Amino acid sequence: MEPVSFHLSNNAVVTGLRTPPLPSPLLAGTPLIVGLHGGSYSAHYYDATPSHSALPHSTFLRVPFISLNRPGYLDSTALPTPLPEGSTWPQEEGKYLHREILPAIWKTYSRELGVSGIIIIGHSLSVPMTIVAAALNAVEQEKSYPLAGIIVSGFGTSINVETQSLIAPHFDRSSNCIRFPTQLKDDIMLCGLADPEVLAVTESLNTSVGIPEFADAAGEWLSHWRERYAKDVKCP
Repeated sequence: MEPVSFHLSNNAVVTGLRTPPLPSPLLAGTPLIVGLHGGSYSAHYYDATPSHSALPHSTFLRVPFISLNRPGYLDSTALPTPLPEGSTWPQEEGKYLHREILPAIWKTYSRELGVSGIIIIGHSLSVPMTIVAAALNAVEQEKSYPLAGIIVSGFGTSINVETQSLIAPHFDRSSNCIRFPTQLKDDIMLCGLADPEVLAVTESLNTSVGIPEFADAAGEWLSHWRERYAKDVKCP
């Protein structure tokens, strides 16, 4: 996949990876898939190795794919702080995704790629942000991008207390971040089920995740996600 970078209306920068341009024209109704990685990963999550990548599927199915470095990861500008009083990290990143990132992607790539809408893939800690963005898009009268669907994975509706207890000792309060040791990450995220080729790149894919992002998504989000956001999500 190829590096990509674009500017937002607030002068922030979002970086990531994209599949090379496909032969045109694409079939009518072809979407652009936007991949959002989970906590402690980056855009490379969707391009981990040549055989574990969105690229061959994108090429074969002729569906373009963009994988983003979420705000604050690698070269993407961090989410504006401090957060508004009473708000949480998933809420604010979801609003930012909806108001800034997805409109910029649509404006930049829709005509070039000849796509009909956006499908978001949200994994793990990006699931709450995906749901917030989808809910905001659904209730907006004049849409700044057409949302054709969402796909979510790796995020549940309750807290695994045992997993939380394994992670807690690795909170670095001085940097307000967590960086998972490789073995711990393999144990709690891959559960011994991954291809050895994937296990070999765990450390190269590893990044730090902010404690507020982790704490908010695993805490307050679970108390209100259904009634505040999920009920509004509507995709064609």
